Amino acid sequence: MDRHSDIYDSTSSSSSSSSSSSSRSRSRSRSKSRSRSTSFPPEPSDKPQKIEPSFEPSGLLAAETNERNGIIIKYTIPPESRMPDKKWRLYMFKSQVDTTSDAGPDKIIHLSNQEYYLIGKEPRVCDLPVYHSSISKQHAVIQFRLRGSEVLPYLIDLGSTNGTFLNGEKIEPSRYYQLLEKDSIKFAYSSREYILLHLDS
Repeated sequence: MDRHSDIYDSTSSSSSSSSSSSSRSRSRSRSKSRSRSTSFPPEPSDKPQKIEPSFEPSGLLAAETNERNGIIIKYTIPPESRMPDKKWRLYMFKSQVDTTSDAGPDKIIHLSNQEYYLIGKEPRVCDLPVYHSSISKQHAVIQFRLRGSEVLPYLIDLGSTNGTFLNGEKIEPSRYYQLLEKDSIKFAYSSREYILLHLDS
């Protein structure tokens, strides 16, 4: 199964018709401005500017919803966020998984009660606290997103200092990576390994 990934962007995109109309308007505006003095500032465009991915809250709604216990949350929930429709679980092992051993996980974390789970070492805001000196206070997020007719789990690194690793490969920050069953997740230099499975596995 191919793994889907895309850039995190909390801004809304405009419709194609608005973009087309705005483009024609700017074209007319540019043709007129050539005959004018350059001492006047250009007329503002009504086309929304492309904004780079940002974890900073924007607007009153974000200010109200992106705060826990007086701490600003770096992550903004995307519009396609949904509750999971499968009983996903993280199986946590304190050290690397030994496939030759019959030993079970040290902990099972259920991922079926929220649309997203914030991971980091700040217990006042994180849903899944991970206590290791190399892990950032708000390190990463597991987000359930609607893709077509399915609700799928994704992993995103929140620009952490020491990175997030998916199946041994460091992922790019500010980008969603689709999680597949039996994926391995590690955070920074912590030896703990998390294996993703669901109840029907």
